[in-house]
Amino acid sequence: MEDLMQELRNLKDFTQKCLTEIKNDIHGIFSSISSIEHKLNSVENRVVELENEQQILRDHIYKPATLPVPIDALKEQPNTSKGKKVHASNNKKTGIQPNQINNTGAWDRQRSGPTSTKTATTQMVQS
Repeated sequence: MEDLMQELRNLKDFTQKCLTEIKNDIHGIFSSISSIEHKLNSVENRVVELENEQQILRDHIYKPATLPVPIDALKEQPNTSKGKKVHASNNKKTGIQPNQINNTGAWDRQRSGPTSTKTATTQMVQS
């Protein structure tokens, strides 16, 4: 009978030890889950920031350019291929073409070519 009582005490101690280990394991699991949730929230916040930055870039890229060129300059513009001025309404392409503007937004006079046939003829005669 004494042996049976001792075995029951040993079983109770073993059960307590197992329960303590299980509690510690569960606590560790919940700590890991909490850490993962925190990291996931950080990643989600970063994704939102990147999406916002992407939208800002899209808005900037697709936003119509505002040119620092007076309206009068848009009415007649040099045609680089023929050396003649072409009225904007006669031109199939509207507005200033990209090859007529340098990276500062100003007219690129080096690429615009001669503005009249007289200038072109004078340049050819002088050469």
